[in-house]
Amino acid sequence: MGSLCGDEELVCFEISPLDPSTLEERMDRPGPNAPRSQCRERRVRSLLALGLVLTWLVGLAGCEGLKAPSVKLPTLKLPKLLGGGAGANGVNQGGEVEVIAFGDWTRDSLHCAADHCQNFYGVIVEQAGTLKAEVYAPWGSNMPDFDLALLDADGNPLARPSKPNGRPRRLTHRLLPGSYYLRVHSRGNSDTRLKYDIVTSLSTDVRAPKKPRVASKPPRPKPTPKTARKPKQPETAPVSTAAPKRDVLVTAEVLDVDEVDGAAAFVLLDAGEPQRVEEDMQGELREGGQAIGQIVIVEVYADGSRARVIGDLSGEVGIDTQADIFH
Repeated sequence: MGSLCGDEELVCFEISPLDPSTLEERMDRPGPNAPRSQCRERRVRSLLALGLVLTWLVGLAGCEGLKAPSVKLPTLKLPKLLGGGAGANGVNQGGEVEVIAFGDWTRDSLHCAADHCQNFYGVIVEQAGTLKAEVYAPWGSNMPDFDLALLDADGNPLARPSKPNGRPRRLTHRLLPGSYYLRVHSRGNSDTRLKYDIVTSLSTDVRAPKKPRVASKPPRPKPTPKTARKPKQPETAPVSTAAPKRDVLVTAEVLDVDEVDGAAAFVLLDAGEPQRVEEDMQGELREGGQAIGQIVIVEVYADGSRARVIGDLSGEVGIDTQADIFH
């Protein structure tokens, strides 16, 4: 007869074993002088009973073996600086938060009316690189406003979005191997629940090795007949047409590029206040040692800066692009 096995949504069929004594009574065991057809019928019935018992055993094994194993996600313990995550979702009684994997989308929400104003997520970096975190949320005047922040292992802030009110809310920051946290928290108290999706990615520092240049020997020039030497002309100093060299304050790497109409309009750099970078400072973008365009600093942060591209670029901005910021 059919039955459910455990709490799983899997229907298995369980067949109760037959009692041997009852089976013998039903089969009416033949005597030694019974006809051969009756003995053959007895053997068939015995095989059928054995098959039913085997089917019952296989059904029990299937119900136990088909259960999906529970996967436990890795967690990080929330630092004391964050107060154990009071008013946050996803923080268990031990003060731990789940680690989100790079490339995986996580659906979550904020609801300050229910004392749920912030969420924490663990990030584990095994190889140095640039972290990008993005939060996608509905846009509207009646939707709650929110902020995104990157924190170190002790809960100290490391980075915030270069565009505080941008959609999506995005931040980038270079990280060394270690444990970090992302915090999404509401700005102000709102009665409306905010649903959002968060995703992270990490661009590591591994670059493809450059192919060595193969030096080719130039062909030997043909010998020229000897001619009378011309008198030497007085040497004159060459006139320099190169632009005057400017003093470089700091060389920064390009972390992100904002494009307008298919062309680079702004670049996010990893040099800010600790290197004495200031607004209105000018600079130069370089790719492979060649200058490809000019920039001017428009915003300065504690760990980076944002610059506007001046005019058109003579090359594309890539992961190897650097920026020289002048005094």
